[in-house]
Amino acid sequence: MSRTLLDYLTERNPDVNNDNSLKGAPTYQEHLSKIELQDWPDFTIETLMACYGHVLERDFDATFPEISPPISLLERMIFNEDSLDHLLSRSIVPAVSVGLQVAWDLCYPGHEEEVIDITRGGRAILRANARNDAENAIFPDWAGVQKIENPNGFANRCPGDTKLSTKWSSKKKDAPSYKWPFAQVLKYAGDNWKTRYGYLISQKELVVLRFSREIVGSGVALKRSPRVTRPPSAQPPAQSARQHPRQRNDSIASYMSLDRASRSPGPAPRSPGGESYVDDQLDIEYCPVEMKSIPWRNYGRGKLTVKLALWWIHMLAAAPGGEIYIGHDYPPLNSWVPVDGRYRHTSTGLVSKKYPKHGMVLDPEASQGPSTPPRDPSTPSRGQRGVASPFSSPLSSPPMVADMMPTLEELMDVRWDENNDRWWFETSSGRRGHFAYSAMIWSQREECFGHAEEDQMGNFVFVARH
Repeated sequence: MSRTLLDYLTERNPDVNNDNSLKGAPTYQEHLSKIELQDWPDFTIETLMACYGHVLERDFDATFPEISPPISLLERMIFNEDSLDHLLSRSIVPAVSVGLQVAWDLCYPGHEEEVIDITRGGRAILRANARNDAENAIFPDWAGVQKIENPNGFANRCPGDTKLSTKWSSKKKDAPSYKWPFAQVLKYAGDNWKTRYGYLISQKELVVLRFSREIVGSGVALKRSPRVTRPPSAQPPAQSARQHPRQRNDSIASYMSLDRASRSPGPAPRSPGGESYVDDQLDIEYCPVEMKSIPWRNYGRGKLTVKLALWWIHMLAAAPGGEIYIGHDYPPLNSWVPVDGRYRHTSTGLVSKKYPKHGMVLDPEASQGPSTPPRDPSTPSRGQRGVASPFSSPLSSPPMVADMMPTLEELMDVRWDENNDRWWFETSSGRRGHFAYSAMIWSQREECFGHAEEDQMGNFVFVARH
């Protein structure tokens, strides 16, 4: 009997007994007063099915594993976070893990070793970046881990934290401790791992989160890596000597070394028009946190369930070729960008040879806001719902970037611009511009993506992601 991933990930969750669950306040987290929250508008079942419906609705002849042995009455009794973590490990995590493995193999052939999995937070610890042993011991309850070529083992692409519904709820916005859990996950995701995704989970709901940074002054204030001993000059003059980019075949885990030091003695300037969360320690200003609550009781087709939403946010957090790091001004989750005669999906990283039948097509030359390029009358119209056209390899063309990101081979001069907190570049054709420190760069020669780092002399180094 055939079955779909959608059926598997929308099964009913176990009923829980909260009669003896602890009450009180959740774990306190500093730097909470300026956090702003807003709805994540396109995290919906409709958007999910447009992005991954071709995988979720595919029939599989093989059976998916069930919970064995069945969840007992004792396991359904929630006393504290430890008992809730046990229930999640038995009833939620296994199904999500199976779904991630199955979908990853279908979507990203050739990248099987980069699969993301959901596990306990202790499997992804910032040993190399911790300032001391005490900080090294602090990690979230859950981690979306991806194998990296690093002694530390795994990178955490999607931190998660467990909260008791008797202590915290996303609906109780007037509680003095309401923002503490958001600040906690923001610290893990934004400050530690530089990922844009995270979540909170209780026995009543899953709250998925997306983080982004404000543009502070003329750029984004970040923390400089301590290994950089000599920063490059400020805005480079046109007549300066060229620095050819060098390459290094390291893992993307070394991205963590791009954490940049504050250039000013005080906290980051406040952005106009609203209060955003500011972590004074790292001098980073964040945009309002996007959130979406999925009730524990949801089940069945046509609804976002806890398992289905967890599966989706982990796929978003690690998609090969997608932009997974924290930034600002994200495109819609279901959107495309034209690249070399094809269309790249901005959140899944998949590529279609045909004009997309669904979603928004972005103008790659526009620096602000999406638009739709002229359409050939023979191509399908945009906005139709359905399954995307057949996809080619997700790494067959460069990613979407603002202002037509050059390839590695086109770059002739790359410097860190102190004034704008971005990389300044000049291409072989004489084009000049900037790109964000987290931008993915495509190498035609290596046929892979990479990102920018600085060596100890302050020179640009290309770090390939194979």
